[in-house]
Amino acid sequence: MAMARIMLAEDDDAMRGFLAAALGRAGHDVASFADGWAALAAAPNEYDLLIADIVMPGMDGVELARRANIPDDRILLDPGIGFGKKVEHNLELIDRLGEIRDLGFPVLLGASRKSFIGYTLDLPPDQRVEGTTSEIEAISQCEGNCQRLMSVPGIGPVISTAVVAAISTGEAFERGRDFGAWLGLVPRQYSTGGKPILGRISKRGSKYLRTLFVQAAQIILMRPKNWEKFSFGAWLTEAAKRMHKNKLAAALANKLARIAWSILRHGKDFDTHRIEVTAV
Repeated sequence: MAMARIMLAEDDDAMRGFLAAALGRAGHDVASFADGWAALAAAPNEYDLLIADIVMPGMDGVELARRANIPDDRILLDPGIGFGKKVEHNLELIDRLGEIRDLGFPVLLGASRKSFIGYTLDLPPDQRVEGTTSEIEAISQCEGNCQRLMSVPGIGPVISTAVVAAISTGEAFERGRDFGAWLGLVPRQYSTGGKPILGRISKRGSKYLRTLFVQAAQIILMRPKNWEKFSFGAWLTEAAKRMHKNKLAAALANKLARIAWSILRHGKDFDTHRIEVTAV
């Protein structure tokens, strides 16, 4: 399949990962158009002719794509709004997007522009959080895999978008346990006298995702009256009788991760109707 080469000018790791995964599934090659675009990372840059200075490196990439037999209808342009530019540069680019569209290619705009918006509206960082949260929620509402993941108790927009960004549909893992091990949620095992002993969780892999799943588990544990409404409620009730709360949270986080993998791999919602429960 012919693919576009796309540069993602996105400073949020989770959001950049999500966009890269989504564009990759759509058949695009997510990368930098050309080395000239790397200069945009140095902030703030100075431009003699803003549109020309932004477009020329991008068009160099277009020519590279054409030489690689990538058709024009698979090419997108990202002017890098909010990336290595002064506020006035960003505002001018927004005002002149039509000139970039006149080049004949769709224009890709990075979704997260917290710093640029903050500077423009003179908002401190702690007042920009709502914008990021709304952005994540909007993405989760239009992504089918995120919607399915949010049918799991404790999993909301943040976890669903982070998981989809990290593993897409989970094809890299043969089973849910492998995903749990990748997250570092599976206990270490050793044996003595021929008897297997389970130790602490390995804490390998993605610390960010592991933390999110543990937080989701802790939220569920705070409301034991809801446990019976979940398909894993009986297991959770019995486990709570014999496990310390921290071990229980890790075990539940592992179970949630395995459920999440199964949902992504098989494309089906969780088997319990979603009830009102706080989610991450």
